[in-house]
Amino acid sequence: LRNMDENGMLKTPEFYYNELENYTQYLNNNSNVFSKTAQGTWEEVGPTYWNDDNSNGWNPGVGRITSVSVESANRNHIIVGADTGGVWKTVDGGTTWTVLTDNLSNLRVSALTINPLDNTNYFWGSANGVIFTSTDSGSTWSLLSDTGDGTVNKILIDPTDDTKMYCSVQGGGIYKSTDSGVTWTIIHALATTGYDVEFKPGVTSTIYATGNRYFKSVDGGATFTTENALSMYQQEYVSGTTNWDSAPSNQNGSVLPKTGNGLGLFYISNYSNPVTRLV
Repeated sequence: LRNMDENGMLKTPEFYYNELENYTQYLNNNSNVFSKTAQGTWEEVGPTYWNDDNSNGWNPGVGRITSVSVESANRNHIIVGADTGGVWKTVDGGTTWTVLTDNLSNLRVSALTINPLDNTNYFWGSANGVIFTSTDSGSTWSLLSDTGDGTVNKILIDPTDDTKMYCSVQGGGIYKSTDSGVTWTIIHALATTGYDVEFKPGVTSTIYATGNRYFKSVDGGATFTTENALSMYQQEYVSGTTNWDSAPSNQNGSVLPKTGNGLGLFYISNYSNPVTRLV
């Protein structure tokens, strides 16, 4: 009934087309407002230009941005990678950019990192499991290693010892290196694909990695263990009343026990009977 006009007739396709046009125009006119978030205001910093005398007027762009690395001691020093646009660098916080890889045949970039102990040393992960490195701030590059297969989507360097490195390879696995990335070994026999790897904040001896499973090391990467994630969660017995209250901040997804300190998560697709027994 809401789709009918005052005469009981459905609106024409032209009506919906015009409404979409009006809404698009509204978004365009208010783009500065919608770009703001509760955490601050975002603005595009580039790269937005290119120099290609052979394009004959075609706009090649720089590809999709896939990776960003910022020097920890100098926030103006940033390198970014594009899916088929190579590696770009800025040393003025994004005001100007320099492309570093136009002379290379491979422009696929899926991971980047700046060595935390040497800001002239870059690492670049690409397709087919290959990793490139530069020791002169991107002026020249060399093939460092080949993990075997897949897309390298994260390269992590120990900030206390840059000979210790980790990388996740989607379709390949999760690997570690103890010789600055020259050779790599898989962290666990079950780590056959990789999505992410990260240190525990402030504790580089604890490493978390995700792929087809969740992996964790507490001995500086010497060994990694994996567990069934569901087995780590235990049902909490709530003494006294077993009534649960919906959390007002997120009624669609969480409940809070009246006694105890556990949290139960659930989903209801039909709210005609909003009471669900969890314990």
